[in-house]
Amino acid sequence: AAAGQLGVERGEAAGHAAALRAAELVAEPQRGVQVLRGDGSGHEVHGDTVFLYSLWCKRPSAYKLTPMPSDPSPGTLRPHRAGDIGWIVSRHGALYAQEYGFDGRFEALVARIGADFLERFDAAREACWIAERDGARVGSVVLVQARDETTGEVVPGTAQLRLLLVEPAARGLRLGERLVAECERFARERGYRRIVLWTNANLAAARGIYRKAGYRQTGSEAHHSFGLDLVGETWELELT
Repeated sequence: AAAGQLGVERGEAAGHAAALRAAELVAEPQRGVQVLRGDGSGHEVHGDTVFLYSLWCKRPSAYKLTPMPSDPSPGTLRPHRAGDIGWIVSRHGALYAQEYGFDGRFEALVARIGADFLERFDAAREACWIAERDGARVGSVVLVQARDETTGEVVPGTAQLRLLLVEPAARGLRLGERLVAECERFARERGYRRIVLWTNANLAAARGIYRKAGYRQTGSEAHHSFGLDLVGETWELELT
């Protein structure tokens, strides 16, 4: 099976073949798989590549690695509408708490970003896309005019990518790549010269998407935020 196309199924010992598939999976950790966390009662247990491999290593006799469907529904992208920004805030707060241990101050930050987006929204220069599968929201990204952190003034020619998110159940379908590509398409169409973004070093999947799209890391700085010691990173994509 291709890297990023495996799940974990409760069952007999995985054996050597599954171990090889797990090693292949870990070779590309930026590519996720579909996620449906089981409750220990025999349901499938899915997760991102690092989660799956670590789970299998801890209990190889209880899980086996199995291929995911080769052609799951890829989902669709659409512009944001009423209620979507609230969903983005809620899901960022819940998922980052669950997956990374971020405290409520992270959700507060996302809420401020969302409020600023709605209050300042300029449809000619900014956009938000929502990823959907089977009518349910499963991902998001926002592209805004970059602003000086001190003055709040718009930085000419520079767009900022924010709030990239893909729900666990939709990982492995390249939705993150599509959302980031849509930002680049829009930015080029609107005449931006570059796209910048800020992330943290522990967000391996997102960093892999950015790197694959051609972004380069331009800086890093240790900080204590959201209850954790983190390393913040700035990334940039030149468009001209």
